[in-house]
Amino acid sequence: GKDGNVVSLNARGERLGELLDELFKNSSSTRGN
Repeated sequence: GKDGNVVSLNARGERLGELLDELFKNSSSTRGN
């Protein structure tokens, strides 16, 4: 039930976090930071 949803949400959050990290790295590198 809720536990399963929470786990899946956490897993998605981690993946999203990694994707966002790469996006931020790319954007910051283009800025020249």
